[in-house]
Amino acid sequence: MAITAQVPIVPIVFSSYTTFLDKKLKIFKSSEVIIEALPPLSTKGLTHDDIDQLMQRCRQVMLEKYLENTKEIQVKYPHLILSKS
Repeated sequence: MAITAQVPIVPIVFSSYTTFLDKKLKIFKSSEVIIEALPPLSTKGLTHDDIDQLMQRCRQVMLEKYLENTKEIQVKYPHLILSKS
């Protein structure tokens, strides 16, 4: 859609839920999550042939920010990291 409309994609990234989501008990606990809008990714001049490359670029910038924000939360709240199982 973004390529067809030639509008930018604005990636939104959440940090990990590991400080407040208890998967075992299926409950949320009080904590903090970082939500960040990243700079827009231009689609100007792209075609449907560019979709795979655009998806990879978008995923990469989102993954880098996710890891950065998750590390920030884990450093801030190391005692709140809940079970991942």
